[in-house]
Amino acid sequence: MKEGQNTTFIDSFMFGYNGITSVSLPEKRFLESDYLKSGVYANKISSIIDLVIIKDDKITFVSVPSEVQVSV
Repeated sequence: MKEGQNTTFIDSFMFGYNGITSVSLPEKRFLESDYLKSGVYANKISSIIDLVIIKDDKITFVSVPSEVQVSV
């Protein structure tokens, strides 16, 4: 079983429209090779951690961004 693609993701690819009539497309779970053929080379995971620093009577706000790319 190929993991990583939920039903909502797959359902969005199940129906198409060719401009004249609607057509039904077969359900397909995409492989890494499918994404590589389309020019995808990595998945990007981004997060931001917001910190509130209180020292004595001084309050400071800091946002720490982080980004990781995972090659397919």
